[in-house]
Amino acid sequence: AILEMAKEWDKKGKIQHAIEGYDAVIEADPESKEADQAKDALLEIAKRYEQKGKKNSAYYLYHKLAD
Repeated sequence: AILEMAKEWDKKGKIQHAIEGYDAVIEADPESKEADQAKDALLEIAKRYEQKGKKNSAYYLYHKLAD
């Protein structure tokens, strides 16, 4: 349910809410299929940040995903 909410927030442009939702999914069960989807979504957000020139935000997400 959290993953679906995060996806909706992402679609609506509420990126910070989406990131927090994806984080919650990953923290709940890092090895789950949902966590994999959340990680992929965070990677996409990071790429969008990079394209928009938001290097610090992109770096933060890339760093978070690398941990």
